[in-house]
Amino acid sequence: MSSVKEFAKSSENKVIENIDPRRRIVLEGTANFRDFGGYATRDGRHVAWQKLYRSGSLGHLSDADLDVVAALGISTICDFRNDDECAREPSRWPSLPEVRRVRLVLKEGDHALTLKRLLKKSGTVDVDQVVEFMKDINRDFVVRQSGVYAELMQQVLESSGPVLIHCTAGKDRTGFGAAVILSALGVDESQIMQDYLLTGHFVPIEEKVDGLMARHGLKASRDIGIALLGVSPAYLRGAFDAIETEYGGMETYLREGLALDASALRELRSRLLA
Repeated sequence: MSSVKEFAKSSENKVIENIDPRRRIVLEGTANFRDFGGYATRDGRHVAWQKLYRSGSLGHLSDADLDVVAALGISTICDFRNDDECAREPSRWPSLPEVRRVRLVLKEGDHALTLKRLLKKSGTVDVDQVVEFMKDINRDFVVRQSGVYAELMQQVLESSGPVLIHCTAGKDRTGFGAAVILSALGVDESQIMQDYLLTGHFVPIEEKVDGLMARHGLKASRDIGIALLGVSPAYLRGAFDAIETEYGGMETYLREGLALDASALRELRSRLLA
């Protein structure tokens, strides 16, 4: 996969058709705010709508957007961004005293430095290398960051109402968060992957790449930028493969990696399945 055309047009990267209109929450200030309910579970139920939301940055929500999100009744907001990200783009949200805001900051690693090196190179990096980089990030969610995602699951369990999870782009940290929540609820991997890939449908990736390159004067090709800012099944599969390697499967990961015993799983499902 040496070109962005191969990356973008791969049959694996095609998202589901006939997207339920309830899925996307249309806002002026962010493109990737969506409800990740509605998916069928293995026991014949489905994830309830209007209980679980995911998004990218909330820093550009308009006044009209604030009215829309206020009506969702969200009780808990889990923010995966680090201090620099929060300072650079503070969230806008309605001033509602009943909303609980929780920071879930991942441990620092060397990925940021590796990313800078990739972007500064000219003509020496191909899409395959970027795909491996993104797979490594997703593996890291399992190998080094499971404590953060265990805390996410506790926040979902303790929330008095709907939960929103978000980061800056709403695709990697948030994407894995949504994946483990849906896994705990009994949604199969194919539907989880479909939900993950919806970012590629809703977010104008090529426009974002142009802005990124212009702002930072980067030498890397647009192909590299699109692979970095986009989504691919290979990325999330990096996390799923790490779960198999480290824990032997999702069931053990939920129990040992995310501290969800049988009682916690029953409670989660009783609250979030219909």
